[in-house]
Amino acid sequence: IKDTEARPDQIKNLSVAFLKIYGQSIEILNLRGNEVYNPGDRNPVFVQKNALPLDDAQRRDLTINSMFYNINTGRVEDYTKMGYSDLATMPLRTPLDPIKTFLDDPLRVLRILRFHSRYMNSRIDPAAIQSMKDPQVQAYLTNKISDPKSASGIVVERTAEELRKILSGQQPESAIRVMYETGLLSKILNLPSNFNPLNMNQQNRFHSLDIINHTILVLKNTNQLSIKFGLNDQERMLLNFSES
Repeated sequence: IKDTEARPDQIKNLSVAFLKIYGQSIEILNLRGNEVYNPGDRNPVFVQKNALPLDDAQRRDLTINSMFYNINTGRVEDYTKMGYSDLATMPLRTPLDPIKTFLDDPLRVLRILRFHSRYMNSRIDPAAIQSMKDPQVQAYLTNKISDPKSASGIVVERTAEELRKILSGQQPESAIRVMYETGLLSKILNLPSNFNPLNMNQQNRFHSLDIINHTILVLKNTNQLSIKFGLNDQERMLLNFSES
């Protein structure tokens, strides 16, 4: 109950409760489907009542997150027919067209990058990467970074939370590279459109790489050393932030 009361913004539009069972955070909510969103707003203005499991599964961010465990039968139910097989090979893909999935909730872009950072054997589906480059998707994700008073877009705090999780993964450098190659990194850092220091060439007898590739390599080495010396996730995230 305390967890639920502490998160009023997340429950005002949905029948949802938050609690912990044996230390594990659990969210309890109804099946949802065929939601209607205002552009760039991750909170739906309409949620279908009495949605079917397939409706709910299709609106998930990833196929691997779209499965259900039936407590009555003890069986896993895979309504998208992709989740169970994708767990074996870890392609990170959306149940529906990624453009629709991202426009419904742009924060899902960073969630996919977070999963890629967390799981070493994962790879992001090419269609999802292409959709990350979409100008409208990027605008909805970063509008409030460049203009905090913007009426649409993801609030900066949610973006920062996902970035912290990306940088506490097992391979944050891989996720950061995808962000750079799709143009997201410059948008999230709110860099001027006419000046991108990430592309600067610093090649000399001390540096053989440009800034972005040098930074990604430093991040990779810092993260691996942090894991080797047993830093916890919070300590490793902070160190990775300082090196990024």
